[in-house]
Amino acid sequence: YVFVTGWTEEAYGAERVPPEEEVRSAEDDFAFLSHIGWVDDSGNVNIVGEVRNISDQTFDTLVVVEATLTDSEGNVVEGSFGAYLDRPVIAPGENSSFWVFIASEDLDVDPNSITDYELILWVTEEPSPDVELSVVDAEAVEEDSAFYIDGTVRNTTELEFVAITVYSTLYDSDGEVINVTSDTYELDVPL
Repeated sequence: YVFVTGWTEEAYGAERVPPEEEVRSAEDDFAFLSHIGWVDDSGNVNIVGEVRNISDQTFDTLVVVEATLTDSEGNVVEGSFGAYLDRPVIAPGENSSFWVFIASEDLDVDPNSITDYELILWVTEEPSPDVELSVVDAEAVEEDSAFYIDGTVRNTTELEFVAITVYSTLYDSDGEVINVTSDTYELDVPL
């Protein structure tokens, strides 16, 4: 699955800060479809997955994925770990990917001692800063042992975008998420 978001000059590069204002549980609004976690070769913890909007409401605000990590002795790892759902607007029945990346230096334990995690979703009142663009076509291309997404997007808004982010969700043969990627590109000519 592939989708693309556009960033206006004002939104691009602006720091996304965890909201201090009101948040509420998204337990009744979203369902986790699948997720997987691992420690990469650099000792960073990665948790990727996908959720579905099971409510009758469209969400156009930031939705937080919060991860609680547990070590091999059953202790909760200290720290605040999370990310936002990738899609800027999520209508009823639509899915969104997420990628929680936790750098090894942000952990006070050996990353390889982490044996489990728990995920919780929170809805904020902070509007999403990016805008989803129309994907006209997209295909996966494997070349020289590398995986690429090639395609065309269309800006159907009145906004001008200086950068785009391409998100892809990769699945195994059973439809379970095995990886989520995102790559941001600054555009030479605004879209």
